Amino acid sequence: MREAQSAHCVDVSGDRKLGAIWEGKFCELLCPGTIIMQHQKDRHGSAVYGEVQPCGTIVWSPSPDVTAWHGMGITTHHEIKHKNAHRGVLFGLEVYRIEYLQRFQSRVGQGVYYTIHDHDCSGGKYGTTNDIKHWVTQTIESLAKECDDEFSCATYRNGKKVKELMRFWHRSRFDQFEDVLDNIEMAAIRTLF
Repeated sequence: MREAQSAHCVDVSGDRKLGAIWEGKFCELLCPGTIIMQHQKDRHGSAVYGEVQPCGTIVWSPSPDVTAWHGMGITTHHEIKHKNAHRGVLFGLEVYRIEYLQRFQSRVGQGVYYTIHDHDCSGGKYGTTNDIKHWVTQTIESLAKECDDEFSCATYRNGKKVKELMRFWHRSRFDQFEDVLDNIEMAAIRTLF
């Protein structure tokens, strides 16, 4: 297994602020009437959900960043990232996060997506253009089946820079978010009749 050398993950506070901005920008792309919840909004840590145990205690686990209720019983959950592709072609996610997102999906029975704003399309990490055509997505269920590469990278975990095993997928495995959103919205409309 290779290990990637990385110059990123040097300012957790700044990166979280930037991530919060792009979670909000993701929500701006959703159709009018969509109900949203940003699980990290006004928090200083990662998004979490609690699962009540038989003894009454609550176990907290990482959750997707945003939940969208599109109407008529259609709900999607999104792990949002503002990043560019590794080596220009691969988008990655920590293995532990994939496993938590799969577990979350098995509990709620609703679609969980890995949704990425490719900042190379909008002027780089600090660009401000929010064009739906710069966003790609794929279900965690699909991504968990197969990856194109796997190696350790620098990332944040519990607010600290660490090396974590990550899986990577070629950008061609992702769908345009605009197309996926159109399909979700069409399904929400169809359920009205």
